[in-house]
Parts: sequence; structure tokens; C-alpha cells
Amino acid sequence: MMFWLACAEPTTDTDASATVQDVQTSTFPGTSPSTPPPAPTTIPTDPAGDPLPAAADQVESAPGADDLPFGDPTYAINGVRGGGTSAGGIDVYALDAQGEGAALIVRWTDRRLLDGPGVDLVVFENAFEVSPGHHFMDPTLVSVSIDGVTWIDFPADRIDENRAEPSDDPTHWVGFAGLTPVQLHAEANAVDPFDADAAGGDGFDLGTLDPSDPDVAELLEHGVAAVRLRSASAVDDPATGAPWPTDPVANGADIDGVWGRVLVWE
Repeated sequence: MMFWLACAEPTTDTDASATVQDVQTSTFPGTSPSTPPPAPTTIPTDPAGDPLPAAADQVESAPGADDLPFGDPTYAINGVRGGGTSAGGIDVYALDAQGEGAALIVRWTDRRLLDGPGVDLVVFENAFEVSPGHHFMDPTLVSVSIDGVTWIDFPADRIDENRAEPSDDPTHWVGFAGLTPVQLHAEANAVDPFDADAAGGDGFDLGTLDPSDPDVAELLEHGVAAVRLRSASAVDDPATGAPWPTDPVANGADIDGVWGRVLVWE
């Protein structure tokens, strides 16, 4: 989505916890596909007794990482810095529109995400409003995993009659990230990431997944270890067999950050 930012440089943050060289080699400590650890029953809380949310702080996989502007995946974990309603942020990692580079996997260091009340996960991309009801956006598919191997997709769909054509109306895209402008900014507007009106971004509730699915039941028991984000343009719409249609000018989702609400130590 960065065509309009060709001369911009992302914000530098020396505290980012991974580098382009590291992102292909990180692992899930203490886990395996067959024996994930059970989720702890004690939830860390603040002095008021509320669960402690946190941003994903490790990149597990970023096949599209490169030395070009917006090609450093650490910008997806170094703090959310949204551009507001009418401008996309530039502190982002740009996914490709197609191929392996259209995906990013992030996680939390030594912690897992549990299902709590309401939205459990917020994805911040850099969509922005062109006019009321019309956004420039890169719809993004969100999946979760207990081990980085078996993935469970949040259901996503188009609810208008022209699903084979691009649409810039975010209400036509249900269950996708990358739709809502980001107000949250780590320095300039450090609001609650889970206050949808104040922070923006797109929220996801683990409780909406089907618990009769054995993989979902296991995930709800053990907790989420990793989140996968994919440009919708790289994934086929099951109803048409063709890639989800996105704005022809858009060239892949630009990830600003991922926050989880109820996190527990492994």
C-alpha cells in the first residue's frame, strides 16, 4: 500500500527486539506441534486487577523482508504509530500482495494469548479514509496458532453482491483486518489499544471461533502462541476460487502492530 509514501522513511526505534537477519530463525520455546503446554490459570494483572495487555514483540517469520523502505519486519513490533483517520502510518512493515512475502507471523515472548471478555486481539494496519464510507485499504486475513504449525483462520467474507470486484467500503469486508484507520500512536496518542473508538485498528475475539472444532478447542485450552497476517490479495476467496479482489493500486498489507489483551506466561 506504500505507493503514496515513496519518499517517506519509517520511524527508527533502537529497541526493536528482532532484526531482518533474525526473523527466519526464531522458534517457539518449549512447544511442539503435538505437545503444547497448557495455558497457565493465573492471569497477570495490574494493581486494579485488570489483565495486562501487550503488543506482540517477536517476529517469527517474514519471508518478504528486505533492505528496501518498509521491508524491515521489526517495524511491525516496535510500537504502533498510526497516521490518523486520513493518513496511513509509515512505521510499518509492508507485506507483498502475492507469494510467500504476503505473510507475516508474530508472537509474544514466553507468553500466550487467552480468550477473555470481548475483543482479544487487535491488528493495526495503515488504512485511511478517502471520504466518508470509502477507505484506501489492504484487507488482511488473520489466523492464530498454538504452535506455529496448525493455523486457525478467523472467518472472513464479503457481504455485498459484487464480491468479485474491489470495494473501498469497509462494511463490505467482514472478519478482515486492514480496514480501519489507526489513531493509536506510541508517543503522540498513547490511548488504550482496545478502545476501538480512540485507537482504531481491527479487533478479533477468540470466542467467536467454533469450539466444536478440535483444533479450536485445543487452542482455547492452551492459548495462542502466534498470529499470522496475510494480504487478502494473496489468498483465494473460497466462493469464487480467485484471489480476494483488492484495489489495483494497493500492493499488500502494511502492518503497524498487533496487541493482545489477556496474556499469560508460558
